[in-house]
Amino acid sequence: MSFDFGTVAFLILAAALAGLLIGALPVWRQMMSDGRRLPVWLFLRHQAASLDSRAALDAEIRCVVCGERAGCLERLRAGAATPPESCPNAALFESARSDQRHMQRH
Repeated sequence: MSFDFGTVAFLILAAALAGLLIGALPVWRQMMSDGRRLPVWLFLRHQAASLDSRAALDAEIRCVVCGERAGCLERLRAGAATPPESCPNAALFESARSDQRHMQRH
Protein backbone atom coordinates (compact mmCIF):
# COMPACT_ATOMS: atom_id res chain seq x y z
CA MET A 1 0.00 0.00 0.00
CA SER A 2 1.40 3.41 -0.91
CA PHE A 3 0.38 6.92 0.03
CA ASP A 4 0.85 9.98 -2.10
CA PHE A 5 2.09 13.26 -0.64
CA GLY A 6 -1.42 14.76 -0.40
CA THR A 7 -2.70 11.88 1.72
CA VAL A 8 0.30 12.00 4.05
CA ALA A 9 0.03 15.79 4.41
CA PHE A 10 -3.68 15.49 5.17
CA LEU A 11 -3.08 12.82 7.82
CA ILE A 12 -0.33 14.88 9.46
CA LEU A 13 -2.52 18.00 9.45
CA ALA A 14 -5.50 16.08 10.86
CA ALA A 15 -3.33 14.55 13.60
CA ALA A 16 -1.88 17.96 14.50
CA LEU A 17 -5.36 19.51 14.67
CA ALA A 18 -6.66 16.65 16.81
CA GLY A 19 -3.66 17.03 19.14
CA LEU A 20 -4.26 20.76 19.44
CA LEU A 21 -7.93 20.29 20.27
CA ILE A 22 -7.21 17.56 22.79
CA GLY A 23 -4.46 19.69 24.36
CA ALA A 24 -6.73 22.73 24.61
CA LEU A 25 -9.64 20.81 26.12
CA PRO A 26 -8.37 20.79 29.75
CA VAL A 27 -7.66 24.53 29.60
CA TRP A 28 -11.11 25.26 28.17
CA ARG A 29 -12.82 23.04 30.75
CA GLN A 30 -10.98 24.81 33.57
CA MET A 31 -11.99 28.22 32.21
CA MET A 32 -15.61 27.13 31.96
CA SER A 33 -15.78 25.00 35.12
CA ASP A 34 -16.81 27.83 37.38
CA GLY A 35 -19.04 29.64 34.89
CA ARG A 36 -21.48 30.52 37.67
CA ARG A 37 -18.71 32.58 39.23
CA LEU A 38 -18.03 34.62 36.11
CA PRO A 39 -18.16 38.27 37.12
CA VAL A 40 -20.68 39.02 34.37
CA TRP A 41 -23.29 36.81 36.05
CA LEU A 42 -22.52 38.08 39.53
CA PHE A 43 -22.80 41.74 38.48
CA LEU A 44 -26.02 41.05 36.56
CA ARG A 45 -27.48 39.16 39.51
CA HIS A 46 -26.60 42.12 41.74
CA GLN A 47 -28.54 44.37 39.36
CA ALA A 48 -31.40 41.84 39.07
CA ALA A 49 -30.98 41.92 35.29
CA SER A 50 -31.46 39.17 32.75
CA LEU A 51 -30.33 38.63 29.17
CA ASP A 52 -31.65 36.85 26.11
CA SER A 53 -29.71 33.74 25.17
CA ARG A 54 -27.55 35.32 22.42
CA ALA A 55 -26.60 38.32 24.56
CA ALA A 56 -25.84 35.97 27.46
CA LEU A 57 -23.52 33.85 25.34
CA ASP A 58 -21.71 36.92 23.97
CA ALA A 59 -21.33 38.39 27.47
CA GLU A 60 -20.04 35.12 28.87
CA ILE A 61 -17.45 34.74 26.11
CA ARG A 62 -16.23 38.32 26.62
CA CYS A 63 -15.95 37.66 30.36
CA VAL A 64 -14.11 34.34 29.96
CA VAL A 65 -11.44 35.80 27.69
CA CYS A 66 -11.03 39.05 29.68
CA GLY A 67 -7.81 39.30 31.67
CA GLU A 68 -9.43 41.25 34.53
CA ARG A 69 -11.54 38.41 35.94
CA ALA A 70 -9.69 38.32 39.26
CA GLY A 71 -10.00 42.10 39.60
CA CYS A 72 -13.73 41.93 38.97
CA LEU A 73 -14.16 39.22 41.58
CA GLU A 74 -12.23 41.40 44.05
CA ARG A 75 -14.55 44.34 43.26
CA LEU A 76 -17.55 42.11 43.94
CA ARG A 77 -16.09 40.92 47.25
CA ALA A 78 -15.56 44.57 48.19
CA GLY A 79 -19.25 45.26 47.52
CA ALA A 80 -19.03 47.04 44.17
CA ALA A 81 -22.26 46.99 42.16
CA THR A 82 -20.61 47.68 38.81
CA PRO A 83 -17.58 46.34 36.97
CA PRO A 84 -14.57 48.52 36.12
CA GLU A 85 -14.94 50.93 33.19
CA SER A 86 -12.53 48.78 31.16
CA CYS A 87 -14.94 45.82 31.30
CA PRO A 88 -15.70 44.41 27.84
CA ASN A 89 -19.33 44.12 28.97
CA ALA A 90 -19.59 47.73 30.19
CA ALA A 91 -22.22 48.64 27.58
CA LEU A 92 -24.25 45.62 28.65
CA PHE A 93 -24.28 46.73 32.28
CA GLU A 94 -25.19 50.29 31.32
CA SER A 95 -28.07 48.95 29.25
CA ALA A 96 -29.21 46.75 32.15
CA ARG A 97 -29.13 49.76 34.50
CA SER A 98 -31.13 51.93 32.11
CA ASP A 99 -33.66 49.11 31.58
CA GLN A 100 -33.97 48.75 35.34
CA ARG A 101 -34.53 52.51 35.79
CA HIS A 102 -37.12 52.42 33.00
CA MET A 103 -38.97 49.53 34.66
CA GLN A 104 -38.97 51.33 38.02
CA ARG A 105 -40.66 54.39 36.48
CA HIS A 106 -43.51 52.33 35.03
